Amino acid sequence: MRSRPPLGQEPLLTVRATLVFLLGSLAGTCAGLLTAREGATLPSALLTAAASFAGAVMFFRTLIGEAPGEPYDDQPGPDHVRPGEGERPAPSPTRPASRPGSRMNSRNPR
Repeated sequence: MRSRPPLGQEPLLTVRATLVFLLGSLAGTCAGLLTAREGATLPSALLTAAASFAGAVMFFRTLIGEAPGEPYDDQPGPDHVRPGEGERPAPSPTRPASRPGSRMNSRNPR
């Protein structure tokens, strides 16, 4: 693992985000060029390219998953709880819950 870069030198985008935007840009560029080559006007080709870019980014964002684990070797803080550790959830009640308004649940029995 690599250590975290100094605070002022952190990357602007992750590798995943860069790849998603690169693939979206390629899809948008290809769609715009193909539209312009078929004789469409420039604004029409630009709108096609923008729509294709947006659709491709949404598609590749769901297709390309996040990397497992953490990218940096930071030490967890004192209040960090690892999965599977920590307090257990409270046990469920053993008696069945009564309906609201029933005699078992009301404070003043009739």
